[in-house]
Amino acid sequence: MTRHAILFAACLSSACAHDPPVVPPQPLLAEPDWGAGLDQHTPTPLRPGETDRALFALIRRLQERRLLGTPDADAELAPLLAAASQTMLAASALELYRAGVCAGSPSLMNQSCAASRRVEHPGLRRANRLRDLEAACAALALSPEELAARPCGASTAQLVEAYRLLASSEERAREVAGAALRARAECSQALPLRRTPVAPTAPGFIVVAALQAVGADPVTWLAGEGTPNTASSINTAFVENVKLLP
Repeated sequence: MTRHAILFAACLSSACAHDPPVVPPQPLLAEPDWGAGLDQHTPTPLRPGETDRALFALIRRLQERRLLGTPDADAELAPLLAAASQTMLAASALELYRAGVCAGSPSLMNQSCAASRRVEHPGLRRANRLRDLEAACAALALSPEELAARPCGASTAQLVEAYRLLASSEERAREVAGAALRARAECSQALPLRRTPVAPTAPGFIVVAALQAVGADPVTWLAGEGTPNTASSINTAFVENVKLLP
């Protein structure tokens, strides 16, 4: 790991991570081979850039103000996530997903899924459990017919429907989730819901129930954990990710 990379990683959690007035440019990639057409794949930059620091500062500010998972916050995050490096996306994807679970925010969860898919470096993917994250993303994207084919399929499909309804109507999502949980209690194959930091009265509990019903990895729904410190966890993962870079 170069001295520059070490200093950059340390700077994420230091006083130099102030809210930036503008989004700094990302390091340039090699010029595409335009003769190959417009549908060629352009990889996300691997190494950290100044945009990563701006993204971290925004995440920390949103967390401090308890705004992570709100529509306005999701809109603010979108352009910085789009410009972030694989190093930062790998560190952020799972933690932002978990923040979305706690907030009951399908939008933030979907942003996290998209960020994870842009990470191509095998070591970063393994170290940050992106395969587990993407499996959860895929499970919540299954059709009602695919979900119904699973054990306790009817109630599982209802819980996933309730999760999706959170994006448009929390009231309707609660109604569908309540019916789903009652139906699930009648299914002999259903496992009891495990403890998480999300209160049963919170919108995020619908997400937790849906993820448990589809068999998502416990790390995605914070099984047995306390309230997450999203910014701190991202910074820790980022520092470890820098060590994996060639």
